[in-house]
Amino acid sequence: MKKAVFFSGSGTVYSRDERQNKRIELYPDTVSALRFLSRRGYELVLLTSGYYEFKRFRTALKDK
Repeated sequence: MKKAVFFSGSGTVYSRDERQNKRIELYPDTVSALRFLSRRGYELVLLTSGYYEFKRFRTALKDK
């Protein structure tokens, strides 16, 4: 059986600034926490309001 962590994106792991072209800013410990959970065998599930928010989140992760 796989372990999973479900998390809401905005407000949990990043903030979203609607004024700056809907830019996503990751909180300081987000990358290390997600990496820690992934290495421990957790499946990470992001709950967002839309696909474009997911794409912005992935882009923000790649930038880190």
